[in-house]
Amino acid sequence: MGMPVKLSDELVKLARKEAQVADRPITAQIEHWVKLGRSVETALRHEDALVLKATGGDLQRAFPGPRGRMSTRCCSAWLPGPIVQHLRTG
Repeated sequence: MGMPVKLSDELVKLARKEAQVADRPITAQIEHWVKLGRSVETALRHEDALVLKATGGDLQRAFPGPRGRMSTRCCSAWLPGPIVQHLRTG
């Protein structure tokens, strides 16, 4: 059962733009982002999630050095199993 929620104008604008590029409805785009966010939070240690949040999602600043560079290029190379598995199972 759906539930109405309030979203910022900026988030709706970004979701609308991404939805158009991905050829999906705006609600599907937002659900997609929610699944990704849940997957990342599930895969990261709590401390890493806090650091990532504090940097506004900037992987280079959150994890300087080789770990951050690798994460920027491909998050799945850093934590492939948990993220991919969570995305598959929802």
